[in-house]
Amino acid sequence: MALADIIQKERTIYTPQAQEVADSPDEQAQKFKFHLNTYVTIADVKNRWDAILSNLLKGQSATGLIYADTGYGKTSTGASLWHYAEDNGIVAVPPFIWNSLKDLLIATHGWVCYRLKDTQPDLIPALEEKYKAVVAVGEEVLVQKMSREKHLSVEQAQEATEFVKAEGLLREELSPSGLMDYLRFATEQVLKAGYRGILILPDEFQLFRNNPDTAQNYNRLKQFIFGIHGEEKLPIGCITLTYRETFASIKESEYNYILARFAKPPGNLIDLQSLYGEPGFAKNLWNKLAQLCDLSPSEKSAIDSDVLAALEQFLQHSRARALMSGPRSVIETFRRAARHYTEKNYPYSLFDFCEDYIAGNIAFSSQHTEATQAHTRIMALPNIGTPAKRKIVKLLCVHPEGVPPELFQKYSISDSDREAVIQSLLGQHVITKGTSTPTLACYRDDLLGVDSLKEILKRLRERFSPINKTVHRDAVRAFRKHVFPQIFTPSKQGTLLGWVDTQESSENWVDNCCTKNLIGTLPTLREYPNRTLRVDISTQEIVPTSSTIESQLQVQFILDTTGDITNTCHVTANGLEFQFDIRKPISPQKVPEDIGKLTELFLPENITPLLLLSILYFFDKESTISLVKGAKQETQVASLTDRIRGELIRYFFSSEVKEHAAQHAADLASVPAGKTFVEGALKVLIPKQFPDYHAVAVAKGWDNNLGKYKDALSKGYSLGVKRGIESIKGGPKLFNIGQVAFDNFTT
Repeated sequence: MALADIIQKERTIYTPQAQEVADSPDEQAQKFKFHLNTYVTIADVKNRWDAILSNLLKGQSATGLIYADTGYGKTSTGASLWHYAEDNGIVAVPPFIWNSLKDLLIATHGWVCYRLKDTQPDLIPALEEKYKAVVAVGEEVLVQKMSREKHLSVEQAQEATEFVKAEGLLREELSPSGLMDYLRFATEQVLKAGYRGILILPDEFQLFRNNPDTAQNYNRLKQFIFGIHGEEKLPIGCITLTYRETFASIKESEYNYILARFAKPPGNLIDLQSLYGEPGFAKNLWNKLAQLCDLSPSEKSAIDSDVLAALEQFLQHSRARALMSGPRSVIETFRRAARHYTEKNYPYSLFDFCEDYIAGNIAFSSQHTEATQAHTRIMALPNIGTPAKRKIVKLLCVHPEGVPPELFQKYSISDSDREAVIQSLLGQHVITKGTSTPTLACYRDDLLGVDSLKEILKRLRERFSPINKTVHRDAVRAFRKHVFPQIFTPSKQGTLLGWVDTQESSENWVDNCCTKNLIGTLPTLREYPNRTLRVDISTQEIVPTSSTIESQLQVQFILDTTGDITNTCHVTANGLEFQFDIRKPISPQKVPEDIGKLTELFLPENITPLLLLSILYFFDKESTISLVKGAKQETQVASLTDRIRGELIRYFFSSEVKEHAAQHAADLASVPAGKTFVEGALKVLIPKQFPDYHAVAVAKGWDNNLGKYKDALSKGYSLGVKRGIESIKGGPKLFNIGQVAFDNFTT
């Protein structure tokens, strides 16, 4: 049955790595062409394509930035431009993931060689030579940098570079000028071959996420884009596809002037989401799929036309991205409709669509949550007891712009039932829009009268994905900033008690881990001062390397994102190793009271430690801080942050985790769970680790005190006193100190 093709259709197109484009260009081209068979071109974007190509065909450069949230077809849009450009004689590199400058070099070189192979292969050797020369310069820069930073000889740095290169861990040091040098040369070669220019379409750009040096990232981006933009005599183009969040980060940074260079010709900063509200998108896409898949007349009716109209309402809503995941949700609706018709042999109706939407099967970023909660609350009311009245509620759930009056008649809902239900729900649960068409209150257009903090948190909810590695990295950062200070007491000035963070602490965001190298002791264990303690925080097991600093004690926190472990605490030879499942719901049945505010946005089963850590990191971002200040929500954010920290502490260091630790070391059973558990356990373990250790001094200033003692002995005391055979008399006055200081000195 042809509907099977729709069932199997991917919601989103796969974006290859740069190396995949270089290694298998023909395969990638076929994948993109297949996807484009069902791509519905947005008229406004087609006009932009003509402007971009016009620049290139005149021999000038072109730049642009297309941004949207996940699910809004960034890669599909890039593929459309790729195909359009290639049809017009441009060597267009199809969309690929952009993590570093070297990705641009790899993908472009591979694709240019692929296009020249059948047209003018004699140009390829010169391209290969140029490519190798640029790569060699980049690796030489890396060798010099490693030699300088690691205090290695050039030969040792070269060996180390070769090793990490063989392991696939080489972080490139390709410069923007080196990349531009290659692109100019490659463009000259394709012009010789009869092509009309080069267009690169890097995708999923997130400011070189493999490099945590933000300032360096922005500087490299600036040099590259300014370089492309400034070309007036070579047809080199770069149209970048990225997330709305990345666009916002650039716009709100001190480097926002870069965006002006992304607009050649003008108008090339494209908010893709704003273009999907055009009337007819869902209907046109279904008709195109029906034609491509050769659906029979009965199969074409597999989805009710009312569902297509409801989808249009979601796409055209002023807050569309807060309600649904754009084209991705449309495709998923089609898949569910095709499966429904195949299994039941009757069309997928508005009420089937409602069930799927409120169950979270259509939206992909918890956008359905508010409608789900409204549906649950309304259905529990005593006056919503008949099938007809329940139909009314379901119609409200899937018409964010309002239920058309004719639908009530179509589905045999009497005027009396309609008036009774809508009248009873108006105000608290229902609002009217346009020509008095009713919808749920959560579908309001503006945010007036709505909780400002809730609206700010929606921004996080819309982009939060528990499988996104960037989200995992942010969780480690949030744990480091918010949880770590709660469980390790910082040292206070003038005392050896507590912990001091040394300069050797490190971060490795490629592997999502950071290390804190501390020195000090527990506030309640002054007789063991100056202990060295390494604290590792990571999403995966940490394997020590030759550069790992040796410590007397070690505590590891593994924030597991696979969902394959349980929360545990292992007692190791020199410390503790915690493993936490951060994708497990805090409580799948009920949101803890302390963070009850989150019930307005998230279902209990979606509130996980990963989400809570992401919220903490979200509140730390400059862009969020600005929003919070503008909405005058600082106090509310501070309160919620404290409550989330407390909930995370209770989750991570629960009685179950403590009991697991006690199975390995029985004397930990008496250590209280919660915030003090880590230091409480270390208080038990440290004396065992150092059974023969006895501190000579346990307070800061001990060397000064010894000087005072030496001065006192020089005042004519006998040799017996100096050797400690006879006692010394004189008390505090002898050392010119007070009684309290003298008591501390003598103990």
